Amino acid sequence: MEDHFRNHGVCVDSERFADQIKVCILLLDRLIESNYYDISFKNHNKKWGDLELSFLDNNKCNIFRPKVITEEDKIKEEKESKICCEKESNLEKQDRDYLFKMLYKHLPTWWD
Repeated sequence: MEDHFRNHGVCVDSERFADQIKVCILLLDRLIESNYYDISFKNHNKKWGDLELSFLDNNKCNIFRPKVITEEDKIKEEKESKICCEKESNLEKQDRDYLFKMLYKHLPTWWD
């Protein structure tokens, strides 16, 4: 429909409708790609190192960041990590909410 409105639309608002549909396509692409972790944790990973796993003899998994050295570092990293998790969740929620708001509002008008 975006292509149709942009290149073959006959109504006055065809270009605006095409732009609205394009926004929805971009939001869907972002949701499908699900790159919110990488965006939210980019600086955090630079500061503390990427998450690493090691397996202990008792079949337990040890998850750590290489630049977390002291107990103070651990507390600080965990606090900052929670903030990054909230940011990740909020970014995805914003995209999802905006997509459904656009669909709810404009879907009935996107037919030429």
